[in-house]
Amino acid sequence: MKRNLSRNIKRILFDEKCSLCGKILKYEDKDYICLQCYKNLLEMGEIKKQGDLYYLYYYDDIKKVIWDFKFKNRRYLGNVIGEILKRKIIFLRNNLEVDYIIPIPISEKRKLERGFNQVEEILKEASVEYLEIKRIKNTKPMYSLKTIEKREENLRESFYIPQNIEDKVILVVDDIVTTGSTFSEIERELKKKKPKKIFYFSLTMVKKYLKKIKDYGV
Repeated sequence: MKRNLSRNIKRILFDEKCSLCGKILKYEDKDYICLQCYKNLLEMGEIKKQGDLYYLYYYDDIKKVIWDFKFKNRRYLGNVIGEILKRKIIFLRNNLEVDYIIPIPISEKRKLERGFNQVEEILKEASVEYLEIKRIKNTKPMYSLKTIEKREENLRESFYIPQNIEDKVILVVDDIVTTGSTFSEIERELKKKKPKKIFYFSLTMVKKYLKKIKDYGV
């Protein structure tokens, strides 16, 4: 109730705009997303698959939503994304017989700066239980590194998995895949724990990376 009241006051005072189309939001619209854009996201958000990687959107389609959520402190966008994600994650968890869902962790420094881990926030809003692993290095922001080599070097030995996941099926979750460096590094660490199978799920996918894995026949 308080959240709805606060949201509506902000809309009246500040002409709050939709993160996707820029239209001024009305009373009945979602948090930072107008109803029409929300419906469009639902229609576009079918699960797509490439090898062991599952995703919903191409990055260009919703990059403004991701950017506003992560870097403009529009934290309530996590609620909207969580609504969209919930059924998809549960579907994958059941159909892939997943034992543990693992969100990509961020460093403590980044968490202090931003105030939250965006992937954990989305899973919380979707009411999906997850296993929390650790990021033990304060790595540079991945978007600031332009080559795959620099991204891989940046991530080297940055994850720590304290839990026993031997012979378990794992679903690793992230918000965006650009080069696949994060998934590759976390896979390297996870495999030390001898899981039965590792699957990957991302809200968004950069088309360049999709072409890359297709070229490798994945």
